[in-house]
Order: sequence, then C-alpha cells, then structure tokens
Amino acid sequence: HPELYQYVELLRPALSIFHVYDRMAEYHEPRFAGQPLYEAFHQACRLADDSVDPTQRVLAHWAGAFACADAGDRNRLEEHARILRVCAGRTGIASHRWFTAHVDALAAMFAGDLDVLEAAVASYLAVGIEVGYEADTIAQWAPMMITVAQFRGTFATLIPSIESARAENPGLPVYAPTLAWALAIEGDLAAARTMLHEARVSDFHLPMDLTWLIGQSFWMEVAHRVDDQDAVAVVLDRIEPWGHLMTCCHTGIAGVGWHYVGRGRFTLRDVDG
Repeated sequence: HPELYQYVELLRPALSIFHVYDRMAEYHEPRFAGQPLYEAFHQACRLADDSVDPTQRVLAHWAGAFACADAGDRNRLEEHARILRVCAGRTGIASHRWFTAHVDALAAMFAGDLDVLEAAVASYLAVGIEVGYEADTIAQWAPMMITVAQFRGTFATLIPSIESARAENPGLPVYAPTLAWALAIEGDLAAARTMLHEARVSDFHLPMDLTWLIGQSFWMEVAHRVDDQDAVAVVLDRIEPWGHLMTCCHTGIAGVGWHYVGRGRFTLRDVDG
C-alpha cells in the first residue's frame, strides 16, 4: 500500500522523540508548530486522516498527542484525544482503547483540573488491566500518580512507593532523581543532598530515552534547593538547549523546561541568564 508506506516515511523522522534521544543534538531548533520534527507528526496525522482508516488514524494521533505533550501544545493535544476516542470506538481494538485512555490522562495533566486528572488516571489503570496489559499499565500508571501527588502537594505519602520502585526497577535509573526531587520538595534536604552527591560520581548519567529530560530536570531542582553550584553547572549545560520543551516522559509532566533552566541560572546568580 503506497499510501501506508508514505505515512510511515513521514513518521520516521519524528520517532526520534521516542527512541533516539542521543540524536537530539541534530534538532536544536524548537519543536513547535512549523518546525521539522514536531510538524512531521502532524503531517502523518493529516495523511492518516485522508485515508479514513480508523486504525491508521489511531496510531498517527496517538503519536501526535505525545509530540504535543513534548511541545506543551494543550489545544492540539486535546484534539488528538478527541479523535482517538472516536476512532478507537470504531475499531473496537483493545489496544486502541488503552492508547486512548493514556492520552486522555495526559491531556488531563495539562488541563489543570485535579479531580478530572485523578479520574482519568484511574480509568487508564482500569482499562489497561481489563484489556490484558496489566504490567505495562502499572509501570506507566506509577509516574502518573507521581504527577497527581505533585499537583496535590502530597509527595510525602508517595516517597515510600518511589523508594520501592527504585529498588525494584534497577533498569529505570530515573527513579533516583525522582526520589531525590520528592525528598527535596518535602524538605528533607540532607537526604536529597546525599543522593545528589552520589549521582555526581556518574556525572548524573541517565540513558538517552524518554526519561532523560525529566530526570535531568529533577537533578537540577535538587541542586538548586541544596545550592550546589557545581552540580547546577553540569546539569544546566545539558538541559538549556531543551528549555522550550515540557519536562514530560509521556506518563508524567513536571512543568516547562525553562523553569528548570531558570532555577539553574538563579542558583549561579546569573541574573542576565
């Protein structure tokens, strides 16, 4: 099917958002509307819409929703969520319901209504278990709940769970900065400082995947709160090129990147920066 091949070719460069973060240096231009990487997703969405194939539309708009989350484009994200609900209802495919519930939860994070967000996150968990994706769903539901706790101001209740997640998931090193971030926000600066110093040994290394930007931003927040200028200087150099993006791992958000860049500049007493 030539039209499907064209759709895949349009989507291919945009997939680097998900899988090839070590190529980020190739894309220093902002990923907002009109820029190559961000727009590649939406070209794919338009092509899928033209095909009138609900399955193609689900896959394209699912990917497009994540691109919008990275760019902080709430209006377009909500439009992708609306289209997903319609198309998933037409296909009746279990995974499409799961994709839709995921994007609904992501859209709710941007909308700012905490009751709606909690309901959307609960719905995502229920749908994932119902369609047989329990393990993957729980892995993604956990950072959603961290986002809820962040917005609710109830981090203290989740710190034991984050500690357990870190111990049980050595392949997800992002739980270390997540835990340090939660501790710092809850005022345990001594514990947060200890974790920051431990991470300094590995130069705050994190894999270049979906968690890289949010994890580095968490280290920045910790370094800012404990006033560690050396750590700030290291992390700031990494995250500043991506200040225009949301700190988003597609299952949780922690604000716009410029917030963390500003934290770093403030810590370094760089008023102009």
